[in-house]
Amino acid sequence: MTAKELTLELPPTVSEGEARVLFAVTLYQAGFFLTASLKAQALRLAGE
Repeated sequence: MTAKELTLELPPTVSEGEARVLFAVTLYQAGFFLTASLKAQALRLAGE
């Protein structure tokens, strides 16, 4: 697996802790939607 680096500029009013929580929530949501999409594709391929 290749490592990727992401750099974001945040407003000074956003603390590091808040940024980490928001990023974690975003990753969780992205994973949920990816999982749902893969399940939908599997059902389509199965003919359901």
